[in-house]
Amino acid sequence: MKKVLVVEDEETSFLTIDRALSSDYEILRVKTVEHSKAAMNNFQFDLFLLDIMLPDGDGFQIFHHLKTLPQHQDKPVLFLTARSGVDDKVLGLNLGADDYLTKPIDPKELKARVDNRIQKYSANSHSKALDFGPILLDQDRQLVQLRDQNGQEDLSLTPIEFKILSFLCKNVNQTFTREQVIHNVWGNAIHIQPRNVDTHITSIRKKLKQQGASIESVYGSGYRFNPNTLEKHSA
Repeated sequence: MKKVLVVEDEETSFLTIDRALSSDYEILRVKTVEHSKAAMNNFQFDLFLLDIMLPDGDGFQIFHHLKTLPQHQDKPVLFLTARSGVDDKVLGLNLGADDYLTKPIDPKELKARVDNRIQKYSANSHSKALDFGPILLDQDRQLVQLRDQNGQEDLSLTPIEFKILSFLCKNVNQTFTREQVIHNVWGNAIHIQPRNVDTHITSIRKKLKQQGASIESVYGSGYRFNPNTLEKHSA
């Protein structure tokens, strides 16, 4: 049975979560940032469901901590919180969270979203590394490498940048609109603005250096990954 860490200090909210998930998932519930860190350091989890407003801090602190743990850094993370402001949603999703849900939430919707993220993670965890010669994407380690005649370099991509690059690289030469990128990377996060995609693409290209040209802009349409350009720019 898959195991979910729930960080939630409110009893009413936890009862909703428990009703939605307990039949199919093993749930460990903690109420504070401190206890969540202890749980993550000592147990394996398949998904994290985080409240933001907590007695000793916030869910963003927990997110940053779990991303430092190799055993958890690629696991799905969902925020479930009463903080419904656009700025909070954008912050959570741009950090790399897989979804941002607001209270109150229907148990059926919560179950569907958790199921979806667990299934996607399970499928991706069995996928092989994407090797395009000068660019290697290691799905298991959430790592991107640049390679040339001088050796290899590990790139520091943010979680959301890795998701965008992985999505494009898994769909070679297919053009996607900004809205399609948002849907496939952030999920049903309609509050993410298309210009945010442009910002992340610009950052990815910069980090890919001379290989950044492989992320092509298609006028009037969106973006695509074209590995044929790698031959032109590789040393």
